[in-house]
Amino acid sequence: MTTVCELRKRRQIKEYRGSFTVEAALCMPLVLMVLTVTLYLCFFVYHRAWYTAAAYEGTVSAGTAAARNLTEARHIAESKIKDNQGNGGILSGTVQSGLSAGSSRIVVTYQGGIGGPFLRNRWEFQGKGEIKVLRPVEFIRKIRKAEVYAGGL
Repeated sequence: MTTVCELRKRRQIKEYRGSFTVEAALCMPLVLMVLTVTLYLCFFVYHRAWYTAAAYEGTVSAGTAAARNLTEARHIAESKIKDNQGNGGILSGTVQSGLSAGSSRIVVTYQGGIGGPFLRNRWEFQGKGEIKVLRPVEFIRKIRKAEVYAGGL
C-alpha cells in the first residue's frame, strides 16, 4: 500500500524531470561565451608579455654593442627582431616591428593585434623595449675630471 507522501513525491519528480535540461539550454551559451572571451583575454595578455620581453631582449643585446659600434648594434637588434618575428603564437597574426637606434637611446617596438571569429574588434597590443646607451669609459673619465676639479675629495 502506498501512502499519500509517496504519491506526492512521485508527482513532484515527474513535474521537475525536464527542468534541468531547459536551464542548461538557457545557460550554456552564456557560459561558453564567457569561457571563450576569457581564453582570448589570456592569449592577449600572453602575447603582450611575450612581445615586450622580445623587445627588451633586442634592446639589451643591442645596447651592449652600442658602446663600441652603433652600426653593429643595429645589426644585432635587427637580427633579434627577425628571430622573434611571428614566434608569439597563432592568434597574433602579422606583427609589425620597429627599431630606433641613436647614439644615446635604442628603442625596439612590436605592434600587433588579436582577432578571432568571436571578437568584434581586434585587441591591439604593443611591446616596447627601451634602453639608454651607456659608455662606461666616458663616464669614468668624467668622474675622474670631476675629482681633479674638486680637489680630490
